[in-house]
Amino acid sequence: MPSKEDVVELSTMFKSIMRNANTEWNKRMQGNMSLSQFKLLYWLKQGGQQRVSDLAEKMCISAAAITGLADKLSAEGNIDRVRDEEDRRVVYIDITDKGKATLDQISDDQKETLSMMLDCLAPEDIAHLKRIFRKLNDHIHT
Repeated sequence: MPSKEDVVELSTMFKSIMRNANTEWNKRMQGNMSLSQFKLLYWLKQGGQQRVSDLAEKMCISAAAITGLADKLSAEGNIDRVRDEEDRRVVYIDITDKGKATLDQISDDQKETLSMMLDCLAPEDIAHLKRIFRKLNDHIHT
């Protein structure tokens, strides 16, 4: 079991890495797409057309927040909104072909950014990091 000091230090390091990665994301996107908008497109590409309420649950945000994210994505042609024909209160969101292309381009940029961030690590360090991430992921999912 890790010591309290190790937990605090790792927590601080993790937060710093995430903050710096988010800053780098914002620089690369130049305000064109937020990380939350990217995640919404990702979930739509993975699961196809989905209800606003289901997306809100997956992303751990409110339905109103999903609506706000969807407004900009819809205005840019990245998503379509579709009302349920039987219950007009229900709104589905679906990714468009343009949205898929946007997501693919951003995913490529994201991989390039991650590659730059990992460039300071030796191949054996990367292998070690992958092993640790797999182990943590397996532990979390058990």
